[in-house]
Amino acid sequence: MLLKQMVYMSPGLFIEQECEKMQVYKIFACLITFLMFSSVPVTNHGYEFRFSPTQRYIKYHGTITLDITTVRVPNWSLTPAFKEERRCSTTIDFDINFTSLYGDLIFGSDSGFLVGHSQRIPISFTEEWRVTPEAGGTPKVAGESQEIRSVTVLGSDHGQYVGRANALVWGVYKRGVVDVVAVSFAVAPLNVSEASVIIDQTELEWGMEYKVKDQVSVDTFQTNYSILNSRIDINLVAYDLCGYSKVAEDLAKAGSSSSDVGANLETARRFYRASFNYTNLKTHFPLKTFSGKIESGDYKITYSGSLVMKVVSEGFFKMIGGEAWVKPYGADNYMGISEYRGKNVKPGDEVKTSSGRTEIALSDGSRIILSPNTTIMVRSVDENLETWSSINLTKGKVEVSLESLVGRELEIQTSNVITRLNSTGSNVQVIVEFDENNMTTVIVLAGEVEVQETVNKNNVSLMKNQKITIPTLPNGLDQPAMSKRVLQIDPSSVERWWEQSFISCSASPETIIIGGSVKVSGSLDPSLTAENVTLTYVKPDGSSFNRTATTVSGSFFDVYKPDVSGQWRIITSWSGNRDFKVAISKPAVLTVEPEPFIETPLGMASITGGIIAVAVIIAVLKRRKS
Repeated sequence: MLLKQMVYMSPGLFIEQECEKMQVYKIFACLITFLMFSSVPVTNHGYEFRFSPTQRYIKYHGTITLDITTVRVPNWSLTPAFKEERRCSTTIDFDINFTSLYGDLIFGSDSGFLVGHSQRIPISFTEEWRVTPEAGGTPKVAGESQEIRSVTVLGSDHGQYVGRANALVWGVYKRGVVDVVAVSFAVAPLNVSEASVIIDQTELEWGMEYKVKDQVSVDTFQTNYSILNSRIDINLVAYDLCGYSKVAEDLAKAGSSSSDVGANLETARRFYRASFNYTNLKTHFPLKTFSGKIESGDYKITYSGSLVMKVVSEGFFKMIGGEAWVKPYGADNYMGISEYRGKNVKPGDEVKTSSGRTEIALSDGSRIILSPNTTIMVRSVDENLETWSSINLTKGKVEVSLESLVGRELEIQTSNVITRLNSTGSNVQVIVEFDENNMTTVIVLAGEVEVQETVNKNNVSLMKNQKITIPTLPNGLDQPAMSKRVLQIDPSSVERWWEQSFISCSASPETIIIGGSVKVSGSLDPSLTAENVTLTYVKPDGSSFNRTATTVSGSFFDVYKPDVSGQWRIITSWSGNRDFKVAISKPAVLTVEPEPFIETPLGMASITGGIIAVAVIIAVLKRRKS
């Protein structure tokens, strides 16, 4: 068992059987050490999420709140009966870093699992306690039966204190139809080597009226009583929430235990799968509330709480195609997006495109796509350098699609308009453009957004299939003028430039002699990897056949040796995906010339015959002269 029952030896002595629990804490420390320093090689292939093959890292910030009430009526036969009540509350703030390193090492690259952990987090908790005496019971003293008539606590019967402990939070990130995070946690003493911690102790003075041989007597006695540490209550709740007994049961069925996790990968796999399956702290929503009851022996625990999760610093750049650059926060110069690709977007990063498009991908499937000739800066509404929630659009246009999975808020600012998006409860999709005439246009394709002009702070709500265009005016717009500018649109009339894909190809050389080889090279926009491109070779007689090439960062090539002379055409195509449409290239023209007559077999035979004939004639002439 991961958790042993608490054993109460006497009214004045409390022993916490915690040795096996301490092994649990040591196991996780051992596991983390093993994962960090194991000599087992880890393939550097990255972790393929459902929304990007380049993302390798997600950082979650979470808060667990707990409110615990414990009622205990010890079944002690040698002292007066009493009821102990205590109430404990605590808040655990934590960060979990999910990387491909641990998940790939434990589960393999195709499992869809990431494993994340945090360091030990110092926490504090408050406890309020009260002891209420209860008459009853028939204790025996010196061989004589006594009937307790009444009990009074003469000393302190209540109190409160602030305790301290360490929390360890870890989780498993599971890719699926929706991406789910399962969180588990445990609470340990500040000093892991301590087997038990008694935080508060009180001296209870009892006044007891009892009956001995039909005579009523009154007696007073004292006893030292240790108020049970609420840290243990928190840990019991953690064990209940995270299903540790079922985890231990699964491991036991496989002939292993938690102590094997740090040294045995198969046990680690079972442990984390079981943790994911059995924890009640499993969510893809920003808020999870929970409650429960625990009954064991002479105590009953009721608890309630919440888990709030949010993704931080998890946007990263994806190159779609063409030319795009980023100037990281604090840098003086721009660098190509390809150099920054896969890195996390930070507040202060400036991004611009010329002929290309680029995307900021978010871990819940949300995205921000920049059209060609667009410049933005990522900003933080507070001074937190880790998180960002605002985009300053200085020119061009962006398409923003926010999933309701996490429920995030985002502001898109131009010089004259602030567009506020909130995907809590529903997906949001908008296009925001700031053109060369300093006009801002907002088009809503899904959800609802708030649009505010910056001079008079007037705002309107735009619903699905509505748009507004706001000019830059010295005096801004009043409310009636803002409302009047809201227009209904036909969504089919909107140019979906962010879904367009482009493919091109060329032949090198453009003219070859039959029997030679041609290299057909091309590029796909978006710049995707491992996409199949179809190359259609059209012969001079109009017949055709297909060959396939695979892209690497959008580039592809094919080498072929034509067998017919004449003019060939080569057309490349891509079937598209859920984000981008089908693309067909313009044909590349290849001229295949026949072999020169001299290089054909007949030509070679003619030359050879001619040489022989000349040789014969020369020989005949020489004979005649002689």
